[in-house]
Amino acid sequence: MDLFANPRGIHLSGYVGERLRANARGLVSTKDEAALLAGFRSRPGAQAWVGEHVGKWIDAARRIGDLEEDPLLESKIARVVAELLATQERDGYLGTYLPADRWTEWDVWVHKYALLGLTAQARSRGCEASLAGASRISELLWRRFGANVDELFSERVSTHRGMAAGSVLRGLVRVHALTRDAQSLELANAIAAGFETGAGPRIVSSLREHGDVTRVANGKAYELLSCLVALLELDELAPDPRRLEAAEIAARDVLAHHAYPSGGLSHHEYFTHRAHWSEAGAVSETCVVVTWLELLDLLWRRTGRDEYLREIQRTWLNALLAAQRPDGAAFCYFTPLAGRKPYDPLLSCCSSSGPRGIALAPRWFARWSGTALELLAFAPGEASFVRGEGVVRLEARGDFLFGEACRIRVVGTAREPQILYVRKPGPGASLKVVTPGVAAREEDGRFAIPLGGRSEIEAVLRWEAPLELVPGRGMQAGRVWLWRAPWLLCADDAHGALADDAPPERAGAWRRTPLLDHECCASRSAEGQERLLVAFAEAGRSGSRYRSTWPLVPLPPEPAEAEATGNGVRQGALDSSAADVLWSACAPAGQPVAFELRFAPARLVRAAVFRHAMPRWDAPSFADAGRAAIEVLLNQGGPWTSVSELPALPAGWEPALRVSPPHGFERRAVFAPVRCWGLRVRGSAPRTGEVFCAGLRAEE
Repeated sequence: MDLFANPRGIHLSGYVGERLRANARGLVSTKDEAALLAGFRSRPGAQAWVGEHVGKWIDAARRIGDLEEDPLLESKIARVVAELLATQERDGYLGTYLPADRWTEWDVWVHKYALLGLTAQARSRGCEASLAGASRISELLWRRFGANVDELFSERVSTHRGMAAGSVLRGLVRVHALTRDAQSLELANAIAAGFETGAGPRIVSSLREHGDVTRVANGKAYELLSCLVALLELDELAPDPRRLEAAEIAARDVLAHHAYPSGGLSHHEYFTHRAHWSEAGAVSETCVVVTWLELLDLLWRRTGRDEYLREIQRTWLNALLAAQRPDGAAFCYFTPLAGRKPYDPLLSCCSSSGPRGIALAPRWFARWSGTALELLAFAPGEASFVRGEGVVRLEARGDFLFGEACRIRVVGTAREPQILYVRKPGPGASLKVVTPGVAAREEDGRFAIPLGGRSEIEAVLRWEAPLELVPGRGMQAGRVWLWRAPWLLCADDAHGALADDAPPERAGAWRRTPLLDHECCASRSAEGQERLLVAFAEAGRSGSRYRSTWPLVPLPPEPAEAEATGNGVRQGALDSSAADVLWSACAPAGQPVAFELRFAPARLVRAAVFRHAMPRWDAPSFADAGRAAIEVLLNQGGPWTSVSELPALPAGWEPALRVSPPHGFERRAVFAPVRCWGLRVRGSAPRTGEVFCAGLRAEE
């Protein structure tokens, strides 16, 4: 296995370094300890999954603390760990549920994150109390589920077809790695086997059979990826080639059918084929992005395949940095590719996951593998490697991610590395060795520089990425994305750049603007007009509207805003090219529910799509054939005109499942509002009067 540099020997600078420091300063170092611990101190918690936050926080804080010594952060980590352990009950229970409700819904899931946080502290600081607390959880899980692992996957114990509870496997693997306790490994192996039997979600067998992540269990992205990460970590202790095969099948399917241009994943928290997803609204859940990065990291380390590293870099720089507010004080739950970024400073699963993912960046800067050093070209910075009495330091200066020349220097006393590899950031990259008598050669997408026992060597990397137009598919057909590796580019209304004209033809230099104080790309359109485009990671940081696609054929000017009305609650983003609204609507049984998007003035719309999304298991859905339709208002004050009748729900429909494909119409027409009208139907708790998470989308 590759020997990664000690995290304490890695220091990233430039733009990525700024985001890492913001992560530590904005979220980890200032998080409210009382809020993290409230659900444990006063059970039950405010949310069924509220207990996950403290485990995630410890894990994130530990990752950040391992990068650079910070006495204040270390004291806070120690204090939070001690306060958490003080709430652990004698039998080892460390959740937020009352005794009568234990081991239901998200209770096992919460224990997983407690295990990850405690084992992270134990591994990094040798904290015996943390390891003892984690071991007590492992022993409790053994007593509760060891004799009947199938119960772990039951509907009562776990949400999402057993995947939420089943992912506790990862925590058990971490306990065994530190204690070598046979019991924790035995339970981990039993859970892995249980995935494929009884009520288990059959992750490995399903992927090997059909290779479609949407058809594994209920397609819930966060939980499915969590289980794959757990299975791969177990595979390092108890190898089974089918697990790695299944994980690679899943990764290939995700990359081929489910990844947004930013690298983000999920639509309304589920895997949805790109023919159905939109760029606005409930796009790219941050929890999913972080877990996807963890899976890619495991696959890259196991296989050494460059495509996984490239995807890590694309996803981290675009999807994850876009979710982080640049000051580090908030994250988006969903990060739309158009609209406004809904940064949320409150405690949520995604605001707790985001810092864990941001802190992973140093893992992909440099490594020492065998007799070779390798610069992975993620960001400027430095890494120190210690071997015996010798030290080698690898330095990279210059933010080549924004077109600067990067000066690379290797210096030290260790004689082991014989060669330095520098990954090519893309086509057109060049490397010149400054040290006399040394030349670089190109091989397998990287530059190779022989070190030959030298104590110092220097080289210069240059790269200027061209502007690429990536055609859209499915709902994005007829539009293009602009890509200037490694950045997805956006038009930002802060620069007055949202006009729906043809996409720019070429890119100019990166530069920092006084308006937003961040790097921008100067481009010119076919007419020679200069326009400032921003990296998706920076788009909308001031609260402005932005978009990431351009129409291939210019359309008539459209109004700047769309407003949603009706008897539901609007959640999500609206922009000038689409409106995607997520609703939780209430109405008495037998009364109609209307999901409406209203435009003023009227606008040209080519498609409207309704989707049932993911109805909650205790709420009814919407709506039976003959009693539901998509309607448009062609003339203000005129009658509603039906343009598409919604088909009946399938016979095997269950409240917790999606209805796919979505339903709607496609034709160009100018109208003011579009609505989906119908009656609430079915569901295990019809008296709630709620239609949960239905969505209506209109696109120009």
